[in-house]
Amino acid sequence: MTDLSEIPGHEWNKANRRALAIRPLLELKRCPCEKAREVADELGLSERQIYRLIQRLRESVGEITALLPQGSHGGRGKQRLAAPREILLQRLIAEIFITPQKRSTANFIRAVRNQSLKEGLEPPSESTIRRRLKTLSLADRCKRGEQHPEIKPIYGVTPIVDSPLNWIQIDHTPVDLIIVDPVDRLPIGRPWITVAIDVFSRCIAGFHLTLEAPSATSVGLCLTMVATDKVPWLQERNIEAHYEGMDNEIPLHRYEQGLQKLFAANETLAMPRDPRTFLIDFLHAENNCYLEIPYRTLSRPTITLWEHKLARKRLREQRRAAVDEASLFAAIDEMREIESKSEALTRTARRNRTRRKNDSMKTEDASTPAGASASMASIDSVRPFEDIEPW
Repeated sequence: MTDLSEIPGHEWNKANRRALAIRPLLELKRCPCEKAREVADELGLSERQIYRLIQRLRESVGEITALLPQGSHGGRGKQRLAAPREILLQRLIAEIFITPQKRSTANFIRAVRNQSLKEGLEPPSESTIRRRLKTLSLADRCKRGEQHPEIKPIYGVTPIVDSPLNWIQIDHTPVDLIIVDPVDRLPIGRPWITVAIDVFSRCIAGFHLTLEAPSATSVGLCLTMVATDKVPWLQERNIEAHYEGMDNEIPLHRYEQGLQKLFAANETLAMPRDPRTFLIDFLHAENNCYLEIPYRTLSRPTITLWEHKLARKRLREQRRAAVDEASLFAAIDEMREIESKSEALTRTARRNRTRRKNDSMKTEDASTPAGASASMASIDSVRPFEDIEPW
């Protein structure tokens, strides 16, 4: 039963106007076409609609509510699927189609059909699915990685260079091979290579190979190789090749003591930290030298930045009130012991073990014994890093 209080006033007036024009036709056994046409012209309807209103009025025993305007349940641009099928289609669009993987329309149609049959529903037609995908908003299309229709490409010109190392372009790409764990020979993923290309000569000026995703650290290590002498790098790998070094050299010194005299009281300094050894390299501007700040306890083992972050996260999860040096190294030792004793290592554990082994091999020659005085460092030992912390 219709609640009269919920009927808008304009619709109620329209129903009353229809009732005044159509009720005389109810007294006729058969409504002639001429009479129906006259009423249709008066109400602005078609003859077919007049006959439908007469039938509805008779079935409702003359109630005016039978003449209320009824909205369309279909038509162009309207959704005609039943509720279960509509809910399924919307769910699959959100879970499968609106994703960065950019699943093709044909693939998505097959997925909708398969899932509909699994749930005992009649699959929507291909044209229905395609029309529904065309109505996606720009925000949904951006989630798929599609370009905005108003975006236009920016056309530029490659700069003209007249000498080597005048302009270097850097790019990252995954290597077409799978790295395996050295112990279990199980895959741990594909490495990334960062390449620096000299625009003038089209030569590879430097590169950096790592299991880590591309970052500012990868760019910094790649540029370090560009700026340093390649002869030691070639000799370490027993590669016999002729290499012409750079004409200019940058003298760098590495100190471990005397830092307290260089810093003013309550002075805040930016310290770049080596992510492979977690040591701090401080560049002294006046002397143009690097000062390596070791651990306070020199007997501590070398750790990596990612191990330090993982240990802090582990301690926070354990709700430790104080996170000091001793608790951090204890947590790192515990994590390493768990990895070494695990019989079936996970993919992440295998990757972590390989990272630590590679990083320790890279930094073994650069480590300094306890109590050693200031020593000279060759330019290939310098490593620019992005991890900065205020002191």
